[in-house]
Formats: sequence, C-alpha cells, structure tokens
Amino acid sequence: RMRREARRDLRVAAVGGALLALAALPRLAAIDWGLPHVFNAEEPPVIGMALSLAASLRPFSLRVPLVWPAVLAACYGAWFALWSGFGLLRGALDFAAKYAFDPAGFYLIARLLAASAQLGAFGGIARAERHKDASRWPYGAALLAASPLLVEFAHVAQPDSLMILLVSGACAAALRFQRGGGKAWLMTAAALSGLACSARYTAAPAGLVVPLAWLLCEDGPAPA
Repeated sequence: RMRREARRDLRVAAVGGALLALAALPRLAAIDWGLPHVFNAEEPPVIGMALSLAASLRPFSLRVPLVWPAVLAACYGAWFALWSGFGLLRGALDFAAKYAFDPAGFYLIARLLAASAQLGAFGGIARAERHKDASRWPYGAALLAASPLLVEFAHVAQPDSLMILLVSGACAAALRFQRGGGKAWLMTAAALSGLACSARYTAAPAGLVVPLAWLLCEDGPAPA
C-alpha cells in the first residue's frame, strides 16, 4: 500500500511539474517582445517610478500603486550592486545612463518578475485546491494557467501579476482559517488582501475574503 501511495504521489508530482512547465512556456516565450523599444504606454511610468524610489521614497505620482514599483526598485538595487561591482566599477550616473540608452534589461527584469509571480500564484492555488487529497486535480489553477489574458499580463511590466499572487495567497490563507486554522491565518489573509489592494486598486473586493472566512468557518463565526 505504501509503495502504491508513493507511486501515486510521484505520478502526481511529475504531472504537476509538467503542467507548471506548460504554464511557464507561453509566459517566457517572446517575453522580450518589442525591446529595446516599448510599445505598451503603461510600462514606462512603472519603471520610471521604480527608479525614482532610489532618490526618494516619496513617489512623484500615484498613478501606479507603490507596492509593485517598490518590488522593482529592490530588484533594480540588487542588479545595480552586481552590475556596478558594489559601486566600485560604476556609479549611479552610469546606471541612469544605461536606463536612458539601453533600457531593455529594466523591462526584462520586470516582465520576468511578472511571469514568476503568476507561476507562484498557480502553485499556491493548486496546493489550496488539493489540500489533504494528493489525488485531486487542481482544475482551477489549470484554467487560470491557460488564460490568454494572464499570459498577456506576464509580458508587461504591470502590477496585475503581483496582484494575482497576493490575492491567491489571501484566498488560500482565508480557506485555511475557514477549515479550522488559527487566527494567524486570518491575519495573513488580511495582510495579503491589503497588499493586493496596494498593488492594484481593482483588487479591493479581495478584502471580502477576511469577513467571509470569519463568518463561514467550520465551527461558526470565530470569537472576537
């Protein structure tokens, strides 16, 4: 019996890995489309805001919520440290000149982060769907992975993919609380839904998962 269960788990893991690879393929294919030129007018303001955070933590515009540019700014900071030899080989002006004359790397990093956020979201959704039943197929995650709209989001430096990751995390934490988990899961759901709203204002309905999880938990509404 143990061998049969081990073979089943191995088969499920192999199929899950294959499905993840299939989800990654359309997101990574042609991810550098258009570069070094940018044909999506919504990408440059995001990259510009992320780079502006290096000079001041006060954003010059609230056109884009701050969470996604802050994530990009952290990644660009790590890239600058490696690219510049930790400031020994090149300086901040050289980095600014690189963005001005050769910005492809900045956009490619943002697009790769967007694609990675989606893949992380699909993995979290699949895990929440399966819960304790390893033989259950994650149909919801598979449908989202095949969505043409999400594939398009993975090819632009926009916060939509990060929002999807945060919303999926909030829903998974809310479900864990609803199934009898501790209050820490509810607090996690609240924090992630708040971050999702800070990544994209259209994620505001995600805040409903917190009261719904509290009202619909298995043993009735949790005590205050």
